[in-house]
Amino acid sequence: MKKSLIMVGSAVLLAGAITITALKSAPGLTDLIDKSTPTITPTATYTPTPTATYTPTSTPTPEHSARMLALRDDLANRIDEYAKDGIDTAVTVTDLSTLETINIQGDKPMQPGCTANLFALLMLMDEVEKGNINYADIQNSLAEGVAYSHPNKFADIFIQEYGSIRVGEIKTQEWMISHQFPGIYDHVPTYPSLTGKPDELTSNVVNDAFVRLYRGELFKNPLITEETENLLRDGIPGYLKYMLPEYIQGDIEWIMRKLGTFEDGNGFRPEIDCGIVQPLSERTYSICVFTAGGTSIRDTRRGTGSYVIADLSEIVLKHFQQ
Repeated sequence: MKKSLIMVGSAVLLAGAITITALKSAPGLTDLIDKSTPTITPTATYTPTPTATYTPTSTPTPEHSARMLALRDDLANRIDEYAKDGIDTAVTVTDLSTLETINIQGDKPMQPGCTANLFALLMLMDEVEKGNINYADIQNSLAEGVAYSHPNKFADIFIQEYGSIRVGEIKTQEWMISHQFPGIYDHVPTYPSLTGKPDELTSNVVNDAFVRLYRGELFKNPLITEETENLLRDGIPGYLKYMLPEYIQGDIEWIMRKLGTFEDGNGFRPEIDCGIVQPLSERTYSICVFTAGGTSIRDTRRGTGSYVIADLSEIVLKHFQQ
């Protein structure tokens, strides 16, 4: 059932929007999307209190199998090679059939680019579930903001629903804290910071968000979970050959992901890609890769973050195919 619903979401994203008719036909979701949005007063005194220490929030990781330990060693050796090209890399992988999780530098805070808006998406869908936002009012902007990784669409939603971008930023940080996702969502990516702080996340935290979403732990209504997954389905052709799916696209049924990239002001372009991968007839897994120090976008030559992500993604898939 999960796959068929996700495939519907993929087809919808290819068309560029999610039809409200289809949503209203789903039992239980009509009440959520028909409610009007109340006025929310900004809380000017709120100061985010981030923590860089990762605290697991899903089911505790079981003892590592020899196979997962071998994967960790393979990834660590490859990451050492990337370091020679000046690329700092963090990676986290979870086998969703056993919940075994391995990581290399998974608790290192790094700048996430537009991947940070995964948490803005989760906060907004939580608002929809609570009846504070009418889904029909944000669905098109949300679909475009996620699928095309357009941060301005999240800024537009924050202004529309809360009266200012800053209130939406604060609510996203509060949601992360209340759901035990350590990290800093200071500002919408590419928008100015009012505090001077950068957004910071770890591959462990973003991976955990995908695991908890996939396991249905973030929302009470399963329809909200499925719709959130649909929004994260990779339905934009230009992204199908980029980073995580680049070397493995012929071997997977679907991929649900949130990527990010940005110019760091020093001539480098960090790139990030995280999500859930369903291989053909193999175990489903989550993977999150953060890079820093790469030199160009959508370029698979050594020395770029996109090459690193595509390369690690292929290593992980081959491991799960064994």
